[in-house]
Amino acid sequence: MMNNDKEEGFNFGSALAALKSGIHVQRKGWNGKGLEIIYRKGYPNGIPCNESTADDYGLNVGDTFYCEPYFQIHNMNTHTVNTWVPSVSDLLAEDWLMV
Repeated sequence: MMNNDKEEGFNFGSALAALKSGIHVQRKGWNGKGLEIIYRKGYPNGIPCNESTADDYGLNVGDTFYCEPYFQIHNMNTHTVNTWVPSVSDLLAEDWLMV
């Protein structure tokens, strides 16, 4: 069960459930402040490729591009995002918080 107390924190299983329901999460123990994790549902049914995606993957503009679900880390201070994979420390941590 997810704990809504932002100070207490919860485990990654609860963080994953929160992410899949659309809630952004972060770790209390992270040195970098202003970081949050976002779950992206991907495009399992595909979307038409734009020029950049077509160039990157050797496809034609308009070809169907399929993308599996993934995580992004959002730096709220610089307004940048990158893909993110949890470390073992992240998976075992008990200090996950809802943003």
